[in-house]
Amino acid sequence: MPKRDTRLTPLAWLRLRYTALLLMQLLVFLVYPFLIDGPAGIVIMGVFITGTMLAASFSLVGRARTVSLLLVAPAAALIWTAIVGTSDLALKLASIVGVIAVSHQTWHILLHALQIERVSVEKVQGSLAVFFLLGLNWALIYAVLELFQPHSFALGDPPQALPLTAGGIAASGNPHATHMLGFSHLLFHSYMTLCATSYGSVAALTPPALALTALETLLGQIYMAVLVSQLMGLHLAFRAPRE
Repeated sequence: MPKRDTRLTPLAWLRLRYTALLLMQLLVFLVYPFLIDGPAGIVIMGVFITGTMLAASFSLVGRARTVSLLLVAPAAALIWTAIVGTSDLALKLASIVGVIAVSHQTWHILLHALQIERVSVEKVQGSLAVFFLLGLNWALIYAVLELFQPHSFALGDPPQALPLTAGGIAASGNPHATHMLGFSHLLFHSYMTLCATSYGSVAALTPPALALTALETLLGQIYMAVLVSQLMGLHLAFRAPRE
């Protein structure tokens, strides 16, 4: 019996469940750093956050998708209200609702990634999507902490205020600082912490900030260990009967 060709064509790959979600992650890494100064950077960051949440919602199925969209809709509206109106109140509410929405999405995608089934490209995509969503979710958690407890995080050495709110912009002394600019630094800090790598550009100053940073580091290492062992175990388990 001839072997079935399981290779994915580019078009078939684009149709996979988590492709749009992973492609959205490229936006913040490939485009945003070159436009970080000024309003354009904030707009791109808004597109990244809302686009990621929408892509994650549509990667879910059934009731989970409906609930996710009901959470994402107000979060997206609040994010763009904060961007357009430079509203600190809208930013606070957007961060809180965003944490709830992304946590819901991450949980359901994680459940799919950990299902006992043959390892596929889509399953690997889901596992990577969980990792990226964890980075975004912890950045939102850091934003909530900084918004309700200012000066929890600082930039550079010596420490400077994080330009996240109107007060933070005035305290930072950065002539290029704009509203919500500090979120990009929190996002960078989150991804570096998740990978247990730090360049010292963002410092956690208060005990809650230090505790959350340490917790994210542990979570990232545990997730990677579980992910690799799970995928390898499933690959070997389903490969042996076939051979």
